[in-house]
Amino acid sequence: MAIDGTPGAGLTKEQLAEEVTHLATPDVLSTPFGDLEFFDGVPKTDSVQSIFDALDLLRGIDAFLTAVPGASLVAMRRGLRSAGVDAPDKIGFTDPRANSGSLFLTPNTETTYGTTFLDLKAWGPTVIEAPPQSLCVVDDFWFRYVADMGIAGPDKGAGGKYLFLPPGYDGERPDGYFTYESPTFTNWVVLRALGGVPAMKQTRIYPLSEAGAPRENTFLNIAAVLQNTVHANDFTFFEEIAQLVSAGRRGTADSHRRHVRPRPRGCRSCAHRPDRPTPEGP
Repeated sequence: MAIDGTPGAGLTKEQLAEEVTHLATPDVLSTPFGDLEFFDGVPKTDSVQSIFDALDLLRGIDAFLTAVPGASLVAMRRGLRSAGVDAPDKIGFTDPRANSGSLFLTPNTETTYGTTFLDLKAWGPTVIEAPPQSLCVVDDFWFRYVADMGIAGPDKGAGGKYLFLPPGYDGERPDGYFTYESPTFTNWVVLRALGGVPAMKQTRIYPLSEAGAPRENTFLNIAAVLQNTVHANDFTFFEEIAQLVSAGRRGTADSHRRHVRPRPRGCRSCAHRPDRPTPEGP
């Protein structure tokens, strides 16, 4: 049987009118972008452009803050290429250790580093043989963690073979490797070997297709090579992130970063044109 209930008192007319004041758009709204004028909540013609300009600015700021990690690795790759580290089988290292001569984001001057970038689009599945007693890491092109190698990785410092697969890979996954699938084709590799340069040079990077007869790697001492690996802080920052988003495979960016893709409204000079992909991307 249905039970008839008694409704609550609700709001008085005065209380409802007060609620409306919190909901309605005022005729003039003072903002950091100037006074914006409205009629019945609709922006007047003279305010429409100011509102769009404000939205473009806010979107640009949000895109900048969101994409700093990716722009950092675009700049890192550009800097390493200027020093001759332009292929996955070329490993730059700092002997005797890193120094303050170049522009880097976070390295210290007490460590011998090794570094390169994987290109899973060109090479397909790629093997890294990590040296023993090392501290190594692989990040994707948005600077997101992919894998630890060495002491902090599954080989526990014994050294081991790591297999990195491109996004969407559905081919063979052979045994004998610590296997990871990266969300991006480009991946940054950082190597630190407690045994110094001799141990660093035990590293091998090669396509899985060459596992039976791996190629030799080229090691470049880049300690004294002046380079800039830090992202820009002017408009060219957006040209850096254009390299990330223009040729990126769908799904490369997570939901937090995916919104940086569209070109700002009315920005005819912006580097990123969705209809004109650039040849490089993650």
